[in-house]
Amino acid sequence: MNVVNDWQKSFANTVCRWAVVDEKGREAASGDCALDVPMDAISDSVAIAIPPLEPGRYRLSLKLYSAAGDLLGENRYEFHATQERVTPAIVGAGPYAHPLFVPQLNCGTPLGDIAEMRPVALVTTNPAWEAVGTRLPVSIAWRADVREATVSNWDTLLSGDLR
Repeated sequence: MNVVNDWQKSFANTVCRWAVVDEKGREAASGDCALDVPMDAISDSVAIAIPPLEPGRYRLSLKLYSAAGDLLGENRYEFHATQERVTPAIVGAGPYAHPLFVPQLNCGTPLGDIAEMRPVALVTTNPAWEAVGTRLPVSIAWRADVREATVSNWDTLLSGDLR
């Protein structure tokens, strides 16, 4: 797992808490890991070891907390476990997806194998997209380059004025 930080602020001693939950809401696995997140960059890779799962649908939830315990960001990923491998499908993040989690599941599924067939609206920064874009094949229907994490900038993006 990597954390893409679009903010002009670094976050030292963060904690990522993760959980895998089955379609009935039962927790199948969980854990946490510590990492430092540099400003306007991508963190070092951190392995999340998901144990073998029974075939079925699952959700991987990731939450990143500051050293003070404040929630910095969260993402969720839906995936199917089969007897052969696990194939995740990104279902999206909240409207303020900072930091953005990019999963590298230790089950043999590289980003390039993620197949999102629907066109996506991509809200990111150029440095963040350049870091992961070639490894995440998606059909982009609309793209916005976030220049600052302010309400006025978000309002401008939502109005369609992308200058």
